Amino acid sequence: MRRHFRGTMLFLTIITRVVYWYMDHNNPAKLAKQEKELQKVKSCVKTVKFAEPEKKQILIHTATENNVELIKEKQKGEMNSEKLKTEYKCTGCTDEDSTRRRQWEKNEIDYMGLDSFDNIMAKLDQSMSK
Repeated sequence: MRRHFRGTMLFLTIITRVVYWYMDHNNPAKLAKQEKELQKVKSCVKTVKFAEPEKKQILIHTATENNVELIKEKQKGEMNSEKLKTEYKCTGCTDEDSTRRRQWEKNEIDYMGLDSFDNIMAKLDQSMSK
């Protein structure tokens, strides 16, 4: 008798969940709200204009103009590399730490040296014990 009762309760639970799911997914108020949101999205898509990428014009320069442009580009590149170098500097970090960080970011990890599992576990244990 008890086994039959459990089976009946399970069946009723499943039926109840199915009915609630059906009522939730076929709710006219909810469907109307979803339809309004869909119309808003469709109207936004119609008004959005995608910018065309600018087409660069090819200009003919003299040799000196090309040299000036190359020098300017080189200076920009040097300024960008200086910014990158300063990004890795942090208070309390040595050059070795910065080099290791760059190697990690390039996926060049020294698994046999400082970045071995034992060293990492020791560092984690040390920081967790504080």
